Amino acid sequence: MNTTINKKMYFRLAVLFISIALILPGSALAAHSTIKGTIAGANCIINDGICPMKPGDPHLALENDFVLSTPEGKYYFMPNITRTVKTSYIHKPVRVTGVVDGSSMVVSIIEVKDGDNYKEVWNWKKIVAELGRGN
Repeated sequence: MNTTINKKMYFRLAVLFISIALILPGSALAAHSTIKGTIAGANCIINDGICPMKPGDPHLALENDFVLSTPEGKYYFMPNITRTVKTSYIHKPVRVTGVVDGSSMVVSIIEVKDGDNYKEVWNWKKIVAELGRGN
């Protein structure tokens, strides 16, 4: 009787471990997304307000936050990016990579379109590496 219980327990554990092994890599791959769009004022995009058009525009002071806006009409808040970085690339074509959760994106890389290519302008891993070296 103990042998039957042990076999059932081992079988259940094996199924559990196999399930976890199959689920984790898939969720890790799905976690990062790359989205093309422009950075715009949140009020402008969400409420059709006045849109600041370039760095230095006085309307930037009226915006509480900025979002990544896609041509399809979706938008993503970027809570881990400073206001200064967001306003530096306002209304420029960008490609942003990070973890999307609803209408929010934790950004890991920002690239700005330069001709036909994209130029990396912000990279979280590089920032962390610089901080770790004390530079």
